[in-house]
Amino acid sequence: QIQASDLVGAQSTLDSILRAAPDFAPAYYQRGIILYNLGDNENASRAFNRSLELDPHNTAVWLALMGSVHDHRTHSHTSQSAGQDHQSLLPIFDKAIANNPNSSILFYEKGITAYSGGELDIAQTTFDQSLKLSPFDLPSLVMSIIVRADKGVELAYAQRLSEVLIALAPENPAIQDAIGWLKIKSDKPQEGLEYLQSALKGMNDDAAVQFHIGIGYQKLKDIDSALSYLLQALRGELPAHLADSARAALNTMQPTTSKTLQVNQINGFGVGNRLGTISLKDTKDGLQVTAQLNGLPPGQNGMHFHLKPTCAAGTEGDQKIPGLAAGGHYGHDHLMMGMDMSDPMHAEHMKNMKPKGDLPPLMTDATGHSDATVYGSKLTLSELRGRSLMIHNGPDKDGKSGVKIACAIID
Repeated sequence: QIQASDLVGAQSTLDSILRAAPDFAPAYYQRGIILYNLGDNENASRAFNRSLELDPHNTAVWLALMGSVHDHRTHSHTSQSAGQDHQSLLPIFDKAIANNPNSSILFYEKGITAYSGGELDIAQTTFDQSLKLSPFDLPSLVMSIIVRADKGVELAYAQRLSEVLIALAPENPAIQDAIGWLKIKSDKPQEGLEYLQSALKGMNDDAAVQFHIGIGYQKLKDIDSALSYLLQALRGELPAHLADSARAALNTMQPTTSKTLQVNQINGFGVGNRLGTISLKDTKDGLQVTAQLNGLPPGQNGMHFHLKPTCAAGTEGDQKIPGLAAGGHYGHDHLMMGMDMSDPMHAEHMKNMKPKGDLPPLMTDATGHSDATVYGSKLTLSELRGRSLMIHNGPDKDGKSGVKIACAIID
């Protein structure tokens, strides 16, 4: 019934089973699956927890519980709060592993969770524990190499692991990525790039591979290629520690305290006509933002920095949304760290808090021209490299912005 999407019928069947056998753990697991598919993660988690109370040795239920607690339909690896979000899962993994100490998949998944949250020491240890249980597990071998290359430690040991991978599956794109990244970090960028370019053909648009290639070109001092790949990586789903490294590379290759950005009109189909420029400059009063723009709505218009360096549209439901690919406001997640947003007091509090990347409104005259200057008092240009600047129609109201109408990429 679940496979046939007859969730109502499946629930009825499970109710009958549980009336006859109230301690039947698989029925609670299936109930959790149904509730998760219905978007009711809270009750899905309750069902999974009840199943685990009855049978704590079912690894599939533990993984389902973690999926309902940290649903990737609503959580992003690139969110500024990703580290905190992922860290909250680690105690659940520890409990799961305590009940299933010989499950290599639980160790591997804990490693991926720790890695996504920037906990690289935990990730390295846990991937190694997975390999002790399953010495030829390809994903664990790959990630044991990747995390060591990220940290720049034990590269000789990582090289020995890579020789195992080459013997097992040399054409696997994930393996080519791991070997290529290890060679980049071992000061063999030309060899590394050959592996990485091959990996990218099999992992099209993978942000981590693009990041690895960008760093490879940086080592070869091919700045234009490095910038291109790093910016492309930042448009995708990068763990926060890699995104930070990408921005650090941008600032190292092209250090600057000022930039002039081209601003274009945007709509639900993408990027349109050029509207002018906006200049960014570090000053003692913070980031100075100066416009030379035409074609804007008269009056006040919201202006914010967004997380990713893209002006592309996206689809939400059946609606085409201008600038959606740029992600949320920069600094917004930082404000919510530790807050329970289901609490009405916190939700109301957020209305009166200004994310770090939100600027004062941009003033536009009756003809649609603006030469206004505003300041982001807590911002520096270096932290905004690899992000975007959005202009919204009309001023912000109660913490909500109007439709995005113009955009600039900060390279």
